[in-house]
Amino acid sequence: MAESDMQLESFSFKLDKNIIHLKTCCGKNIHYLCAWYIPNFSSEQPRSSEGFRGANGVTHSFKLEINPFRAHFSISSAKEESEWDISVSTHSGKVPLRENILTVMMQELLRLDRMGAGPHCSVDIVDEDFQKLHNSSGIITCRMILSTAVNPVLANISSSTSARNSEYLKSLEADLKNYSIAFSKEKVSLRVGQETEMINKAVLCARSPVFAKMFGNDIREHKNNTITITDIKMPVLRSLVSFLCSGLLPDCDFNFLCDLYYAAKKYDIRELHQACIKLFLYKITLGNIVRVLKLSSSYNDDLLMSAAMTLISANIETVALTSDWKDLMCDDPEMALKASTFFDF
Repeated sequence: MAESDMQLESFSFKLDKNIIHLKTCCGKNIHYLCAWYIPNFSSEQPRSSEGFRGANGVTHSFKLEINPFRAHFSISSAKEESEWDISVSTHSGKVPLRENILTVMMQELLRLDRMGAGPHCSVDIVDEDFQKLHNSSGIITCRMILSTAVNPVLANISSSTSARNSEYLKSLEADLKNYSIAFSKEKVSLRVGQETEMINKAVLCARSPVFAKMFGNDIREHKNNTITITDIKMPVLRSLVSFLCSGLLPDCDFNFLCDLYYAAKKYDIRELHQACIKLFLYKITLGNIVRVLKLSSSYNDDLLMSAAMTLISANIETVALTSDWKDLMCDDPEMALKASTFFDF
């Protein structure tokens, strides 16, 4: 079997809005990853998210609540031996939290476990620690290793959520109310070479801050509602426009998905970015997992990087024999070793 056709050890995942829950196994250990993307830590809108649940009838949950003054994080698990690690990252890099925050959490987990109550703990990030996150977007990542005597049978890649284009369209409808009727009637011509693709101007600006900023500049082409694009092929642009109008991302091959991911990041189309990550998880194999890792690193995408590192770490004995891994060790050994030990803490 060709290296590019070989599948990683089976795993399951859920991606719902801005949250990834991923479960995979390595020997007799189960690896859980919960990663939350927070658009704005200082948002006045409270956020509450439940984590991954239900391994062999046993509940393991992670809960995150955000309000304008604090980030509240809680963990609960069964009695099985487990290890935890939590990190917070923003666009400026990993945020150093006071050491006693996580120390207190781990001590409480151990105390409750000894009492037979099962590990359960909560912690608040407040005061100077929360101020470090003020007005920032970022990722909160929780990694858990659960030791078990039985290696569970995990399903092939599965997702518990279907395409939620109805939510996307409702959100788009609400955002379009911020524009005048005249603006909402305008059309934009996106040009690639001699080909053009039309899209409603308000739809484009409502979903892409980058395009919205372009039309705010005093440039003649933009006044004429024409934008020339030189680094994206027309098929990719058509898929981008289709997604903006529907919230749906049809299946495509891995290389095309990489190009679409590039477009989503360049034009800051958050919903398309999330859809690309979900599709990446369906298409990860031994032949492309290292490429996914490099892609996430080049765009500082902690959400995708966490998922890639989880799968590499759980399959390191197989991944380390591939030619891509050898190339990564030559080009960026620090990243390679970080991925291989992602669950060593």
